[in-house]
Amino acid sequence: MNADGTGQPQQLTSNVVGEGSPTWSPDGTKIAYTRRDTFTNSEVYVMNADGTGVRNLTNDPAFDFESDWAPDGKQIAFTSDRSGGDLRFEEAAVYTMRPDGTQLRKLTDDNLEAFSPA
Repeated sequence: MNADGTGQPQQLTSNVVGEGSPTWSPDGTKIAYTRRDTFTNSEVYVMNADGTGVRNLTNDPAFDFESDWAPDGKQIAFTSDRSGGDLRFEEAAVYTMRPDGTQLRKLTDDNLEAFSPA
């Protein structure tokens, strides 16, 4: 719907397991979000603002979630337990990647309870 609440809401996703945490790219053309592909895995996806062009950016058996765009739109930060951490014990790290999923970089130590990058 429009930013002022007018217009008809448009459903952009329909995954039965679950999707959430949408974040707009700074230029407003894309949305990054978390999709639970199974009950034991989640990934960071990106799509065009109209719901087309859906693409899995992380594609890893770990829990990848809580994504957010850098102010210049050149990076996406997200939380993951991909380096062997265990979310039950709050062992996760913050990573960054380019909006096409390349140039993955780990920013924090797994034992620092690093969640919700923004």
